[in-house]
Amino acid sequence: MRDFVIAFASVYLSGIRGYYRLQSIFDRFRKQSVPNSIYQSPRKLNLGSSDRLIPTYTNADALEERSPDIVCDIRKLNFAADNEYDLVRASHVLEHFALEEIPDILSEWRRVLKVGGYLIVCVPNYVALSWRAVLKPSGFSLDKETYQNGWINGVFALDLPPQYRHKIVFTYDSLSTLLANSGFKVIGRLSCRVEEPFTLGIKDDSCDPFSMNIAARKVQETPPQGVGKVS
Repeated sequence: MRDFVIAFASVYLSGIRGYYRLQSIFDRFRKQSVPNSIYQSPRKLNLGSSDRLIPTYTNADALEERSPDIVCDIRKLNFAADNEYDLVRASHVLEHFALEEIPDILSEWRRVLKVGGYLIVCVPNYVALSWRAVLKPSGFSLDKETYQNGWINGVFALDLPPQYRHKIVFTYDSLSTLLANSGFKVIGRLSCRVEEPFTLGIKDDSCDPFSMNIAARKVQETPPQGVGKVS
């Protein structure tokens, strides 16, 4: 139901005068999911930073031309020690990997987090996008403009080289299961309008209404038996 509401609001309500003001009023009654002490820590890691480098974070990306703080393959954080960071953020990067890679990737991200640290993972919300296709199918037409710059490109990342395009579709339940299987405790969804601004990014895909942003915690040093397995 939540994903239907997201799609309905985007298609039918977002153009109504006063909609965003009303939205901000409702936001006042929502609480942050991540404590300020975590946001204020200097030990925060932004994985797959692209060219949107976030202040107060260590920004890591595979492409040197994007001028990150650290150039690396985010599947293997060789520069980072165990239990080094209070927060690890990965915005719209996990969907670029194949399913069989993801348990090892999540385990590596967990390794560099301190016990009690937070992982924030942002991915496309395909359930909400599917509802949007039902409510407004014209947005998925095959004209050149829509195909290259619109929703079809957004769903598959067709503007990127083939090796960087989207390889997997997540739902809230499927991503939560992968996180739990990798030794995380899932906290729930985050909103870019409620959390500390730089956490989910400014002009970043995580602030798109069709972004699913999930917070999870590393709650113990030793991962549970069977960590990383995909059921």
